[in-house]
Amino acid sequence: MPVETTRDVIDQARAFHRQLRDVYSQLQEKAHKERIKLLLEYMSAHEVQLEENLEAFEEVANKQVLDSWFQYPPEQIHQVTVDGIKNIDDLTIDDIINLALKFDDMLLNFYQESADKAELRSAKDVFNNLVAEQQQARRTFVRQILRTEDM
Repeated sequence: MPVETTRDVIDQARAFHRQLRDVYSQLQEKAHKERIKLLLEYMSAHEVQLEENLEAFEEVANKQVLDSWFQYPPEQIHQVTVDGIKNIDDLTIDDIINLALKFDDMLLNFYQESADKAELRSAKDVFNNLVAEQQQARRTFVRQILRTEDM
């Protein structure tokens, strides 16, 4: 889907969260280690919440901002799959966390590029806020994971 408006960027970010949810669910189904299964279940639920947050934002956002066009749109965010993972049981919790942080970096870069290329000041503010919210979600995710490792 080509990115041309602020709404397109939000929709693509929502699709990215859905893809991540699906990836984490697929990995969870293949995992045999209980801690890995629980981590992936948490990560999948986390992606559902982030997608729902974007959906709620779209419902209340200013239509003029959502419909604002990019003269030079950001590059599309890459599709995520589990193709490169042969055996989930060979992965450690740290491997999975690093994978999640890599995906998170992709989304942060997408939002930052969108903020940098947005024409309207209000659209720039939307993407800068999304960067800040995603960074906060990342900190919360890492804190939660560290808490569960202490158990």
